[in-house]
Amino acid sequence: MDRYRYFLAGLSLIITSFLGAQQVVSTGGDYFETNNGSISFTIGEVVIETIENGDNCLTQGFQQSTLNVFTILDEKPTGKRWIVYPNPTNDYVKLRIPDYEGLRYQLCTYRGKIIKEGKIENTETLFSFIDYPLAAFLIRVIDNNRFIKVFKVIKQ
Repeated sequence: MDRYRYFLAGLSLIITSFLGAQQVVSTGGDYFETNNGSISFTIGEVVIETIENGDNCLTQGFQQSTLNVFTILDEKPTGKRWIVYPNPTNDYVKLRIPDYEGLRYQLCTYRGKIIKEGKIENTETLFSFIDYPLAAFLIRVIDNNRFIKVFKVIKQ
């Protein structure tokens, strides 16, 4: 009977240890913050690798404090034609949204870093890509702090 209790106690410890997700046993680490950003790190992580495949990027072995997940698809059907053109571009793109009232935008790198943001104030919003490198970018349309549409823009 005692072996049965020890077995159940051990099994419950193992199960509860798996429930505490995103734990790192490390020998040290620190957190730094400036006006340009912040970094937190731990020492003692054995494997550090970044794998990139086209539009996908996976970094393992680093403590990642923020996770942004988004989709290029519509989150909410608009019933009207929202477009970004010309895409791909060399210099400028226009975002055309007929029903723009109360909407905001974020221009981001493909990894999610916000470059520019603001209120959509007209049916067409012009974005300049002249000063940006050749890459993929995202234009997020936001309504009430919720992404409702994300456009992928390619600068060639």
